[in-house]
Amino acid sequence: MQRELKPIASKRPTLIRIGSRNLKNRSPKVDMRLPTTMREPILHFTRHTLNAYVAPLLARIEPVEMSEDETSTILAQLTRDYRSLLKNLNAESTLELQMQIIVLLHEYFSQLQHRFIFDPKNEVFSDEESKQTFNRLINSARLQLDKLLGILNGDPYRQFPEKVDLTRLVGNLIPRELTPNPLDADDSSHYSYRAPPNEPVFLFADQFDAALVFENLFSNAIRSCRRKGIFPFIEIRAYMDDENPRMAHISVKDPGIGFRKNELTRIKYNTRYSSKEEGPDHGFGLQHCRFLIEQHGGILEISSQRNQGAEIMFTLPAYASEE
Repeated sequence: MQRELKPIASKRPTLIRIGSRNLKNRSPKVDMRLPTTMREPILHFTRHTLNAYVAPLLARIEPVEMSEDETSTILAQLTRDYRSLLKNLNAESTLELQMQIIVLLHEYFSQLQHRFIFDPKNEVFSDEESKQTFNRLINSARLQLDKLLGILNGDPYRQFPEKVDLTRLVGNLIPRELTPNPLDADDSSHYSYRAPPNEPVFLFADQFDAALVFENLFSNAIRSCRRKGIFPFIEIRAYMDDENPRMAHISVKDPGIGFRKNELTRIKYNTRYSSKEEGPDHGFGLQHCRFLIEQHGGILEISSQRNQGAEIMFTLPAYASEE
């Protein structure tokens, strides 16, 4: 059974655009380095992403000429090495240590690649598909580490755009608690993704950045619904812009507690504040989303009224066949 969102409000909601710069045409002199206060979300998501890579990586290592005990010993050592590096990748560590850890993590994945891909003496894959998947995961991990190192080193924010299937991206990132329970007679999910029929939306964007945006917005929507005392429900809409086919329009809508006008003002001007009700970083995730969206030349708008929900609308580059 498909749930429908009620209108955001009977009164006119507050609509605020918190980003309008087209950074695709920015001057080389403009400093677009990631602000220091925004590093922790990047570090957090990097840890989460690397963890998602390491588990399937190690699961594919099955040395042909080793016993089960020897294989377990190798995997245990690789896991310990990885965890010992990752534990210092946090906001409490100094910038110098963060950069050192990134370099060491990059070397860790490089050694895995050389040891199990390029060394012909090692036969550790049951089939060619497992080998290719192993190599792809390593390359993805190294790519994100390169990007993070550039951020910490003060380089301009780097992107690696690629074709991104928005339906698949949303499906992979939607929190598990919002997906239907296969044992539940009522298998209706608590989110919906809508795009024009027979017109799937593909982005041409940095997949890491796009994932960060959606993860932030989904997290905010769930928290907003819980604070209102209702079960979370998220509606995602996407469509291509007929007037500007190189941009996709996306919205993430929830019926939660919404925003006050003063909260939107603080978000717009990147002001952080602390209160018992909102928490120390209320709105901080949206500021981070704004930064990432603007890096792609997009804009972000918020339509909301207190206790009546919120709709986050933004644009990202669309994939075209001639890209």
